Amino acid sequence: FPSQEQVIVLASLQNTDKLAIRKAIDTLDTDVVSYAILNNALDDHTIKPLAQKTRAYFTSAVQSDGLPSTLQKAYGSPLLNQRIDHLKSALTSFTNNTEQAFFAKAIEEQIDLLRIQTELEHRFQLKCFLDMSLAETLYNLIALNNPQATSEALKLQRRFKFPEKHFYYIKIQALAASGQFEALTKFAAEKKSPIGYTPFINACLQHGQTLHHCQQYIARLPLHERFPFYLQLGAWNQALDVAYRTRDPSLLDDIQRAAAADPSADSHNIAAQCDQYRSKLGISS
Repeated sequence: FPSQEQVIVLASLQNTDKLAIRKAIDTLDTDVVSYAILNNALDDHTIKPLAQKTRAYFTSAVQSDGLPSTLQKAYGSPLLNQRIDHLKSALTSFTNNTEQAFFAKAIEEQIDLLRIQTELEHRFQLKCFLDMSLAETLYNLIALNNPQATSEALKLQRRFKFPEKHFYYIKIQALAASGQFEALTKFAAEKKSPIGYTPFINACLQHGQTLHHCQQYIARLPLHERFPFYLQLGAWNQALDVAYRTRDPSLLDDIQRAAAADPSADSHNIAAQCDQYRSKLGISS
């Protein structure tokens, strides 16, 4: 099966959203699937078939391992107490079976999560936690823009030993989607990001932020990685500076082409600047 790391890398790259989700489904891990979906803006026509495939995958896994029918009863129960009772019944089938220890642990954690989600809905008076995956629960807590909810998200991360890198991606997406850009800045400054700063930039761009806000993250990238973002944002002076400092004349050609295709750019002036930088690099235009 693919690893969580592979899914995280794919989800952070452009134009790999469907591949990331397919790989996530193959992990048979609902939180990895949830992360891949949360990290990509997909419409219902894309998500519904993926959800159906995910269910089929898990159903196949359940049937092949001969899991008890109490699991099906659990999620067919409209009442939470009944669901938990069925899950407890299913748990007894695995407690003394070392080969199915994974399922025992998963059921224990699911019971724990359902209880916590019930408490969260009561505490925050919102119906957005119950029956969500752990990843979705963390996302919703952070997106509430409530210090107490954010604190609960951190507690959940520690309680369920949720991977730090995975948590970083979810928190970045939740903060950006809910417009908490000052909090995003503080989060980036807490310590060196274990996933780099490209996800911060992508989240800002996805939610309409300009160079003014993106620059603080772009500046943390290696010089050669800054260029495509400057080009995308129409930050011509910064792009020219990168081209000159890396002494790469092909970047000047990229700038000139991008400016010519941008109606808001002063393409003639930018072309002249490109020629000036070519002269500085000893290259004829």
